[in-house]
Amino acid sequence: MKRGVFSKLRVRLMLLVLLAVIPSLWLLFDTAARHRRLSMDSIQTELLRLSRLAVVDYAQVLDGASQLLVTLAKLPEVRHPDTPACQPLMEDLLQAHQWYVNLGVTGPDGRVSCSALPLPAQFDARARSALRQAVETRLFTVGDYLTDRASGTASVIAAYPVLDASGSAQGAVFAEIDLGWFHELAASSELPR
Repeated sequence: MKRGVFSKLRVRLMLLVLLAVIPSLWLLFDTAARHRRLSMDSIQTELLRLSRLAVVDYAQVLDGASQLLVTLAKLPEVRHPDTPACQPLMEDLLQAHQWYVNLGVTGPDGRVSCSALPLPAQFDARARSALRQAVETRLFTVGDYLTDRASGTASVIAAYPVLDASGSAQGAVFAEIDLGWFHELAASSELPR
């Protein structure tokens, strides 16, 4: 009989302890869930801020590229890219502008006639949509996202037509824009994993 009383008492004590612990566990889980929601809201706000900052920075980079290419398209070295003065001009400009991977000029046939950096012999500028569109539309254009297979460098090509005296497109001047700044922006934002 003594054993039965102790076992009933033990069960009652366990139930009492369990009833005392349940509110604490519920409070712990509720606090953790609220903290997680607040953290997620904070991360989403930070990502939105970072996205807006990236859009503004990208727009500024494209605006700078547009201004540079419009100016270059009017220079005699660019209008006659087969002259010896074109390549040194492009090399100097490439060194002065950190956002660019390469600068150059193409002819209407898609052949690169002047480039700050040497290009592979099989390079065909007609395969780059921005260069083709700049000649066709006679407007500033930006191409698709590119990744260099060898270096892994991400970039886009911006182009502007080079017009002759009659207004016909005789090629395009281009800037390959390095997108590495976006990775730096994301790394500096200190987002949690």
